Amino acid sequence: MSKVGIVVPFRDRWEHYKLFKKHIVEYLNKNNYDYTLIIVEQDNAKAFNRGKLCNVGFLEAKEQNCTHIVFHDVDILPLDIDYSYCEHPVHLISENLPFDSYFGGITLFPTDQFEKINGFSNKYWGWGFEDDDLRYRCIKNELDLIPIKETYSPPNTPTSIFNGFNSYMLFKNTITVVRDFKVEIKLRVGEVIYNHDTQKDDFVVFNIEGCDFKLKYTSFKRFYLEVFDKANKMYTLYSNVSDLRNFIINIEYFSRSKTIKMYVNGELVGEQILDNPIFNYNKTKYINIGSDHNKKHKFKGAIDSVKFLNKYKEDITVLYKEANIDNKVLNQDSFNFSYIPHRRKGKVEKLYHPDLGFKDGVWQNDLTRWNQLRFNNEVLLNTNEQEYEGLSNLKYKLHKKEKKGISTHLKVGV
Repeated sequence: MSKVGIVVPFRDRWEHYKLFKKHIVEYLNKNNYDYTLIIVEQDNAKAFNRGKLCNVGFLEAKEQNCTHIVFHDVDILPLDIDYSYCEHPVHLISENLPFDSYFGGITLFPTDQFEKINGFSNKYWGWGFEDDDLRYRCIKNELDLIPIKETYSPPNTPTSIFNGFNSYMLFKNTITVVRDFKVEIKLRVGEVIYNHDTQKDDFVVFNIEGCDFKLKYTSFKRFYLEVFDKANKMYTLYSNVSDLRNFIINIEYFSRSKTIKMYVNGELVGEQILDNPIFNYNKTKYINIGSDHNKKHKFKGAIDSVKFLNKYKEDITVLYKEANIDNKVLNQDSFNFSYIPHRRKGKVEKLYHPDLGFKDGVWQNDLTRWNQLRFNNEVLLNTNEQEYEGLSNLKYKLHKKEKKGISTHLKVGV
């Protein structure tokens, strides 16, 4: 027989807590689950630490002989969710996901597999990235996840490698903005170190100086296209968050309708009609590839091909200069490394809570930026020696433990 431990990390959200507890108890009883509900409430001494609270809740669930654990946000009410045992980690939210690799909200683990990955990291304070770290622990420990399928398969031929430091190319600017034109770039994103001195990171793919016409990849795992019209008004198109590494980017401009479009791997991700004709970029002699014009924001990775096409789809690409480019055949496996979780179909109701993620191109809270820097630079890239921490070195102070029936409420300091 299986027994599920529902672990709910929580602080100061009393309206949500009351609604959630009443709803989930009724739901679990109605569906005849053998369960225990474990509320882990953090005191106000430090910033919120969801990972630590989940680890505390796991230890309590294990003590109560649970076969599997569900880590459950307090602002998500189950309408049709299957909490039954699964032999591998499974994500229980299947609709309205913020991105494909999302692993937060409601996540189920068999008890032994959560112990195998040493639980959550204890080092993410505030909002964000503890669930990304959790997914990465599953990858490193070879738990059962789904490999991400790249939609663009680069050719097995020499490509241009940009080192992210001093590599760039210059192409002659052959684009005629009074007519239709297209840009096509095939690229592979490399492993980049984020900058501790900035709120975000921009890695410029191409740039035409002036009121800059710019395509960039960012630390939010999105592509942004910025373009101006003749009145110096800026327009921005951006892609969805993606853990893919290989991309075909297509940009199209239609002069008669003043419409700019961006496609990523064949999918239209953005379209805008400009108030005025596009800025006169013909005055700029060169197009920068792999860098902005002042050489501050560099791209790191491989650019397989660059094409500029005129109204008649004729290739008008002319390379003028390149610097510090390494041309070689890459091992494609080095760009296929990520996985997404298994998911069960289900329906939930999300209670309102202000979005604490990014806004206007930056994180709303500095702690989230520090979490991002830690995950990318110290976990993914291993630029620092890190002890493998989690359940094995969890430290907390238990202020109060109250057990009523199937519910256990822990008040802790972390």
